[in-house]
Amino acid sequence: MDPLGRQDRPLVWVDLETTGLDATKNRILEIAVLITNGNLEPVDEEGCHFIVKADNTIFEEMDEWCTKQHTKSGLVKAVLESPHSPTEVAAAVKEYITRWVPQPRTAVLAGSSVHFDAMFLRATGPDVIENNGVKIWNDKLDLNVQTTARLTTSEAQLLVRGRPVEF
Repeated sequence: MDPLGRQDRPLVWVDLETTGLDATKNRILEIAVLITNGNLEPVDEEGCHFIVKADNTIFEEMDEWCTKQHTKSGLVKAVLESPHSPTEVAAAVKEYITRWVPQPRTAVLAGSSVHFDAMFLRATGPDVIENNGVKIWNDKLDLNVQTTARLTTSEAQLLVRGRPVEF
C-alpha cells in the first residue's frame, strides 16, 4: 500500500499505557499505533508497538491501581526488561506515522479516550506529534464506549429507515 493522503481519510489509532493520569508528571510505558484508511483497512499487518524502558523509579510514580494493574498484566516486568528508551520509541513512532501519513494535518487521531493519549503525546514533545513543526493529525476521533454505542445505534436506525450511513 502507498502512503495515505487526505483523500484516503487516514486514521492513526493510538493506545497508551502510562504510570498515571497526569501527563506532566507521569510517563508512557507502552504505545501501540495502527494506521488505517477511511474504510478501516490497515496499511500493514503489524502496526507499531513498543514497551518503553524504565527503572524501578516507576513505582514511585504509580498509584495503587496502576501498580496492581500493570504488575498483574506483566507490563511492569516488561518495562524493566525493555531495551527501548523513550527517545528511541518516540523516533520510531514518528517514523512509522510519517511513513504512512507524510503530509501534516492529514490524519485523524483515533482511539478509545484518545484525548488522554493525545495529552501524553503532546507532553512527550514535538518529536512524536509534529512533522516539520506542524501537527501530524488534523482532528481526534474518540471512540469510547458511549460514542461507539451511539454510532452503532445511529447506524442501525439509518439502515432500518433505508438511508445510507455516512460518517
